[in-house]
Amino acid sequence: MCSLPIENDSVDVVVSSLAIHNIPTREGRVQAIEEISRVLRVGGRVALLDLRCTDEYAGTLRRLGWPQVERSGPIFLIYPPVRVVYGTKPKRPLDTDITSLDVPSAPQDRATGQRRINPI
Repeated sequence: MCSLPIENDSVDVVVSSLAIHNIPTREGRVQAIEEISRVLRVGGRVALLDLRCTDEYAGTLRRLGWPQVERSGPIFLIYPPVRVVYGTKPKRPLDTDITSLDVPSAPQDRATGQRRINPI
């Protein structure tokens, strides 16, 4: 769970049911959530059903920059009750096409022909 043999950004959906809480340390559970984030494509979905630590899972996804993360209330259809963390992997800020940004270019130095940036 903490080192999946899967390429980065190659999975559409990850579902985990009553598994991640079995990792004994918080650091290990965080690593598992980070691994899920690594393998999911942008727009990929995750559903993590578990009986404990779901607040930790949601917090880790938010810390990784996932703004669309939800944690359900207790679901009593099974015993013990469970919660589900849902999320969608966001577009990374570095995925922005910088060539499409409207940013003025720096003026050229007439002597050298190089662009110069004036301090503010």
